[in-house]
Amino acid sequence: MRRARNEPLGNTPQPEIRSDAVRENRAEEGGTMAPDARDRIRKVVSDLEKRATRMEKEFERQMKALERSGQALRSETRKQLQTLRREQRGFVTRLRRAAKAPSTSTKKSTARKSAARRPAGKRTTAKRSTKRPASRR
Repeated sequence: MRRARNEPLGNTPQPEIRSDAVRENRAEEGGTMAPDARDRIRKVVSDLEKRATRMEKEFERQMKALERSGQALRSETRKQLQTLRREQRGFVTRLRRAAKAPSTSTKKSTARKSAARRPAGKRTTAKRSTKRPASRR
């Protein structure tokens, strides 16, 4: 059993409306719509305009929020990169100091150790003997 195109889903069959009959009725009315139909169409158009306005405002709001979050992200990224660069520069500086330090620190520490081993004695103008004492042999 095949349904007609404009037959509703329910069990009660509706009489089929011919499109040429609708055209005839309009022609009799002078080609104008009924006032209540015009009002309904105006209301639908008005509702659609309001909905479109709300959607446009929401879109603008979301675009502004997206732009603000993008700026915040760029700012935070810039700060983190600057901090990282500072840390890297400090690390390179410490490495350079550490690379130079062993040559200078060994000289200083050797000088200190040798100075600590020899007691500071009075220098005299008297000649030293070339012979060593027996205890030092």
